[in-house]
Amino acid sequence: MNGRFFLHQVLHCDDSPHRLALGAALGTLVAFTPTIGFQMAIVVLLAWSLRANKAIGVPLVWISNPLTIPPIFFIGYTLGRLLIGWPPLDYSWWAALRTPPVGWWSATWFYWSRTVEIAGPLWLGCLLMGLLASIPAYALVFNAAKRLHAGVEVDCDRTGVLPAKLTGERSHRRRPLLP
Repeated sequence: MNGRFFLHQVLHCDDSPHRLALGAALGTLVAFTPTIGFQMAIVVLLAWSLRANKAIGVPLVWISNPLTIPPIFFIGYTLGRLLIGWPPLDYSWWAALRTPPVGWWSATWFYWSRTVEIAGPLWLGCLLMGLLASIPAYALVFNAAKRLHAGVEVDCDRTGVLPAKLTGERSHRRRPLLP
């Protein structure tokens, strides 16, 4: 496979700075969500629906990996709990898990309510952290892509001539790259 084909057709390095930055922002946002195992699929679907770059977004979900998941989720849960105004879980909360109520419906409702007590603050805090991380990710990638696109245009130009804006000439005539 040709290297130029791979860069431009598979990785879409010739996408607009906005599409590249949006892909980075989506990947960063989803990396902070508690959707382990589905994150790459979520980024691909979001990037497809929002016309963002998928190749940049997918690797960024690896921000959340076995080493970073515990601190991300702990901070996310704590932040969400503080925003909601719920007190921290104490020993009695954990002890109650050992003795669930009797009966199918009662036990189901008991475990569901306990799950919501954890999942609600976790989702809120993780989404807020992801949003706060995705804004600078968008800005960084957008500015970098904008700066690098001038070089990519010259590299991708098959005629072998530099545009006048890069040669310093005022006219729109092109001059050859090599004398």
